Amino acid sequence: MEIKTLQDVCNDFLKNDIHESELLDEDTFESKNIQLLHLVEVLQEYKLDLAGHKGFISKELYEFFEYDDLFKIAELMRHEISVVIKGRCDETFDNYRDISRPAYGLPINTEEDRRFIFNIFNRYSEILNALSQFDVDDIAISAISKLDSPIWRRRRSQEGYDALFIDEVHLFNMNELSLVHFLTKNSKTTPIAYAIDLSQALGDIAWNDAEFYESIGITSLEEKTTLSAVFRCSPAITDLAFSITSHGANIFTNFDNPISQSPYIYGGVSDEEPPQYFMLSSQKELLEQTFKAAEKLRTSKGLKRHQIAIIFFDRILFSEAIRYASDNKKPVAQLVRRGDIEAIKNAEKSSANIVAVADYVGGLEFEVVILVGVDKGRVPNLSNITSIASKMYQSYISHNRLYVSVTRARSTVWIIGEEIRGGSEVLEAAVHNQKLITQKNYSF
Repeated sequence: MEIKTLQDVCNDFLKNDIHESELLDEDTFESKNIQLLHLVEVLQEYKLDLAGHKGFISKELYEFFEYDDLFKIAELMRHEISVVIKGRCDETFDNYRDISRPAYGLPINTEEDRRFIFNIFNRYSEILNALSQFDVDDIAISAISKLDSPIWRRRRSQEGYDALFIDEVHLFNMNELSLVHFLTKNSKTTPIAYAIDLSQALGDIAWNDAEFYESIGITSLEEKTTLSAVFRCSPAITDLAFSITSHGANIFTNFDNPISQSPYIYGGVSDEEPPQYFMLSSQKELLEQTFKAAEKLRTSKGLKRHQIAIIFFDRILFSEAIRYASDNKKPVAQLVRRGDIEAIKNAEKSSANIVAVADYVGGLEFEVVILVGVDKGRVPNLSNITSIASKMYQSYISHNRLYVSVTRARSTVWIIGEEIRGGSEVLEAAVHNQKLITQKNYSF
């Protein structure tokens, strides 16, 4: 039995063609973040000359580039490059000009819009070429070319896998998934078992069943097992997660609800605490009260500090929290990547609080989570946004991150926001249905 990441598998097939130094990062998630920074650099150049394109591109695309936040534009541009230009068009404009659009993405309406976007892609490619580096889609597509070849077809029956078990499929985009069905010994069968939670789907916001099955190589009806029990979270936390996914399902046609009919198998205490939503008076108080809340939960529940995760939904707020902890001698351990087990081990040794942004908590489990900065304007983050495309994308990832963060907890979820901002719209249904109890002007 071999246990590997998908990038490890790709690197094995490309070991004579690519060196580790040519990867944007060995970690796929970090590689995608570096890709985002390169795109921000390119988009800054194009925004300076945007007026010159005004007479050619559509009004919707022009206003999207003119008024929306640069990082939010870059996130949708990264999606366009990965899923459409590389994944479906083989990096050629003739294919890109005629390809059908995904359900969610950039506001592209005309052929000139597509020319404009493809030029940005070409500039991004020039940066990678100058650095002699490859992004995650380059790696996946290059590995597919090795697998879809006479040499591998001849060796496949000997060197392929008898069966594949794939965890967290929702983290991959279609390019990454497309190489999976080449890895089995027999091309006519698909001995593949996979676990997928579409509510966590960060890989591709344009998920749909038909394209997923085509990518992974499923051509006939597959055997489907829906989650039938919830083991980690208390019933109250599961109800809150259900409220978040239900709200998302009303907005996105592909936003799956994995826990809608799940009974509880939970070994928690009988005096279960409902999730709480604390609205505080100011951002300064928010940071001070967050660490007080963590200490209150630690002492009242008899926990160790590393069993409590403080999860931030705003990177600026997270940076201020790190400074606040340093200035006030609060021991903290930062999660610096997704599934950062080393940080948790260090926190246990040093009796430190776990702190992280929401992107890094997937795959982990805590007794208690405190979600910070969950309020109107930050979740979803709608600052400097004018386009429908960006609003849809930010709303999508807000539902996603909240669902993932809430379901990290076994027994207790506390959510903290600023009262002057108001409550997050993503939590409106949970508050209305009393799955989340709101506390105003609260002090710990």
